[in-house]
Amino acid sequence: MRRLPRFITVVLIASAGMPVSASYPFLQSPSSDMCDKMLAKAMVDELDAGSVVYEQSVINSTIDNSFRNGALPELHKTYEALKAEETTLAKMNCTDPIREGARMDLLVGLDDVANSLGTMSTGLFFAKANGEWTDQARTMCARAVEKSQNPTTNGGVAKLLKDSKFQAQLPRLFLELNGIIPDQAGFRFGISTYVRDSLYLTYVKPGSLGEKLKLVSLERVEQFDGKTPRDMDDLKQMIKKAVGQIVKIKVKPKFGDEKEYEVAVPPTLAK
Repeated sequence: MRRLPRFITVVLIASAGMPVSASYPFLQSPSSDMCDKMLAKAMVDELDAGSVVYEQSVINSTIDNSFRNGALPELHKTYEALKAEETTLAKMNCTDPIREGARMDLLVGLDDVANSLGTMSTGLFFAKANGEWTDQARTMCARAVEKSQNPTTNGGVAKLLKDSKFQAQLPRLFLELNGIIPDQAGFRFGISTYVRDSLYLTYVKPGSLGEKLKLVSLERVEQFDGKTPRDMDDLKQMIKKAVGQIVKIKVKPKFGDEKEYEVAVPPTLAK
């Protein structure tokens, strides 16, 4: 199963600076509900961490000499967060064999994505040090993207995702991205985004509905025709209701000022 492109909360007790598992020994063998919550969080964190790597690759390909600014701050922060989460999961033990299998699978996946974050950062460091995109730097960045989007799996996560009770712990967008439930909007948008920040567009596919609406990569949708969408599902419903109409869209680019423009929503939306 491909766990896509998605932010991370470091599992530390702020006051003590200790891992959750060390502060609360019961997490060594958590209850079924606690186990589900922690596994679900780790799945979303892994997916969104892969999206951080993907976003950096989009910046590399769309902004000239992007390496001069170094890596996104999110790369290092997300790496540290994933390693902390990996440590916590390693100290757990789920009594249910399917959940335990998913935990073991996640440990490998989290490690793969964390290493991808490190590889991307190192590639950017080499490019910056040489003042150009060397073959070595490009190869490292490409390898980081490939591994972050296709982390190693033994099927344990996929098996747990078939459990309807466990699915209730996960955001709808995560389930849609993994093909577990259909996209309720019923049309293809052609964008990549984060699960926890779904209105921020890491990539807009050429020729897609997103491009037809003049959306571009590395910007966040702030308003659609005067209304503020709650998330990507909400935005899609707004688009669906505005078929064939002229609307105003307000966006905030990652690098630049907020802007608003008018665009016509196509009369039909591709399914």
